[in-house]
Amino acid sequence: MTAAIQDAPSWRRAYDWINFWSRLPRAILLTQQQHKQISEQIRTMPPAGRRLLITAWERQNDQLSKDLESVRNRGMALLTATGVISGVITLLIPIIAAAHGELKPTSLLPAVLLFVAVVAFLVTTYCAVATVVLGIRSQEVDVWAQSELHPGDGNSALAYELVYAFTLYITYSDNVSRFANPVGYLRQAQAYFRTLVQALAVLLLASVVAVAAGVLVPDGGASGSHPLHSPAGSASAGRVNP
Repeated sequence: MTAAIQDAPSWRRAYDWINFWSRLPRAILLTQQQHKQISEQIRTMPPAGRRLLITAWERQNDQLSKDLESVRNRGMALLTATGVISGVITLLIPIIAAAHGELKPTSLLPAVLLFVAVVAFLVTTYCAVATVVLGIRSQEVDVWAQSELHPGDGNSALAYELVYAFTLYITYSDNVSRFANPVGYLRQAQAYFRTLVQALAVLLLASVVAVAAGVLVPDGGASGSHPLHSPAGSASAGRVNP
């Protein structure tokens, strides 16, 4: 979906962009073999270097948690903005429908404006649905690892330090992989929201231009004429009663 490959064909990139309903692949986590290698590297490194890395990993895990919270807050703000715009569209639909219902596509300009309005409305609706779906996915509760220590994890301060350093690194590495999906959903939701705003602007502009150009003709105004200017009215006005 959002992870479109740069060297993919143009049609494939276009399909990936509009294909909001599919999900991103699950995060790739460290394997047990990698766990063993990391544990051995942490065990054999100098104590001073290990403590320095523990401090850095603690800071990185805290920052990653804040970043996840920021993504969820932005997703919520995007959902709120989409809800407001959807309410505005709901209020405008009867007005726009009434205006374009009177459009007489007897020339090229009215037909083009009507076509643009219909396409813009469809794009607006599609992008609103996509923004909501992706905004919700960016806030979905998923597995989020935490570094924990329990009694019995070690029998000395060094053993606890080794376990703590190992869990800190594994937690950070796996959470970074998991974090890519909420960010991907949010990025795509923002792209759909921008398109939604642009399509809504085009829809309003097409309706305003149609009205301003005078291509909206009331049903009674096309064939009706003032009685004083009608042939029958002129004849009646010229007759003199005896």
